[in-house]
Amino acid sequence: MLLNRRTISSAENHTGKGLALLLFAALYAMAIFQDYIEAQLKLFQFYWSESMLYNTYLFFFIPMLWAGSVLSKRYTPHTLRTSVAVALLFGVACTFLHLYLFAQVFVWASELLYPIPHRFTTILHSATSSYTYPTLFVYVLTPIALRSFNGIRTDTKAMVFKTYSDLLSIRQGRRIVPVPVSTILAITASRPYSEIAVADKTYLHNASLKKLMEALDPTIFIRVHRSALVNKHHIAMLHSRKNGDYDAVLTNGQTLRFSRHYRQNWDALIIH
Repeated sequence: MLLNRRTISSAENHTGKGLALLLFAALYAMAIFQDYIEAQLKLFQFYWSESMLYNTYLFFFIPMLWAGSVLSKRYTPHTLRTSVAVALLFGVACTFLHLYLFAQVFVWASELLYPIPHRFTTILHSATSSYTYPTLFVYVLTPIALRSFNGIRTDTKAMVFKTYSDLLSIRQGRRIVPVPVSTILAITASRPYSEIAVADKTYLHNASLKKLMEALDPTIFIRVHRSALVNKHHIAMLHSRKNGDYDAVLTNGQTLRFSRHYRQNWDALIIH
């Protein structure tokens, strides 16, 4: 399954990159054609080389948007105000950098192509007056769009690929014991093992609590403490400790502490 996920993910990435390059190539050709039509309508000389060079402005979006994609995966704002601030800062910084790099590369290319190269200030002024607002618009929306896309993509992958086994295999000496997941009441960390409690016994598992969390359905097994997961279907009663923590009585009579630091996970279990 892991190999299939990687293969599918790689195919998706290659397809996405190919479509992006095709889109930029189409926009580039359309921009040149627009320059040609405008020259014909206004009856002035059209220079293919200058139009092709000037419209390379579009291709500078590729590395800048790639950088934005990398940043969006490494840093996720937690509030709306922070998201807006990050989007504005990213947009302004990328717009200025885009304009500067384009003007500089244009001048370098013109030195190779023409006897009299273009001046940096002239190209920068022309690009600024023509492209500042569209460029700023694209870069401000990019972090917001990428964040939304990554969230939808993650949710979709989880729905398509994430499945949970009905059995949990536990090694007991030389034997492998298949324990039905529905019979597990709670799992607690007891380094270097994890203790898995069922109705009448406790098993030791060599997987960490984090690994077991990944293998179990998070809608059923809830993190209620730094070192504990509980099966919500096996909670018989909850008693408040008057400090935000609770004691849960499980269906086998075992008591388990619910920490207030994880209350967002189990608050819905309390009848308010």
